[in-house]
Amino acid sequence: MAKYYIGIDLGGTFIKGGIVNENGEIVASDKVPTEVEKGDHGVTANIARLAKMLLEGEGLTTADVQGLGIGSPGMIDSANGVVVYANNLGWNNFNICDELSSPLDGIPVKIGNDANVAALGEVKFGAARNYNSAIMITLGTGVGGGIVVDGKLIEGNKGAGAELGHIVIEVDGEQCSCGRRGCFEAYSSATALIRDTRRAMEAHSDSKMWEIG
Repeated sequence: MAKYYIGIDLGGTFIKGGIVNENGEIVASDKVPTEVEKGDHGVTANIARLAKMLLEGEGLTTADVQGLGIGSPGMIDSANGVVVYANNLGWNNFNICDELSSPLDGIPVKIGNDANVAALGEVKFGAARNYNSAIMITLGTGVGGGIVVDGKLIEGNKGAGAELGHIVIEVDGEQCSCGRRGCFEAYSSATALIRDTRRAMEAHSDSKMWEIG
């Protein structure tokens, strides 16, 4: 009998989901708006709705699923299934795994920091599958990181041990969203690129960027 799993990428704008088989192959995928304004319970309901949409599309039920895993931004207590703090979701100490148990008929639900689980996924099935140890950097609105050593995910304190984007690379440098200055994220993220582009445009009134900006 085939084994299936549901993976959820929880973002501030969209919730993306997929059904994978035991070989890590994606058999179905879709997304729904996150709707952060609905609060933690509303977002959880959207996750459950997406999971059911995926299953129905493949003619499956929760009985066919071994478990559901969530990659979430923020500090995550993966052992207890709690989002300790997620700024872009506005969540504090929310036990999302318990919340999802009932609407998903009690299938096991696990959660981890999104960059951490992305790194683990690459080691298990992706670009780093031929290696036992790897470091992954995620670039987007911010900068995230995941560390796998000897096949084991290194999470640290509440999933924050591999927050590589908040390594200080310039003492007293650019302001970072975390409150400190000089973080890697403050120089290498999409947010930093946009900031630096605006500064360059303001310093050069003849820049071609004004034609498309």
